[in-house]
Amino acid sequence: MDVEWVEVFRAPDHIEAEIVRGLLEASGIPVITEARGAQALPYILGPARVGGYILVLVPPDQEEAARELLAARGEPPSPPDPDGGDEEQEG
Repeated sequence: MDVEWVEVFRAPDHIEAEIVRGLLEASGIPVITEARGAQALPYILGPARVGGYILVLVPPDQEEAARELLAARGEPPSPPDPDGGDEEQEG
């Protein structure tokens, strides 16, 4: 059964995305990261903030726990999608 994972955080770069991933995974929450925009080319453009972002996605049944954990750590909520629509994720 394919489950659409949900965005709980949007990081400006791979470093921040990996920090959030580690925090969530250490709490037993599965994570997928997905690069968008220029961040999809980190090995060509280097680690600088070159535009784009990294989505941090979790299974829907883990969304509340992930958001609570991030809120407790002072992480801001994920901003709305700049394209104005929901994007489908393949699980």
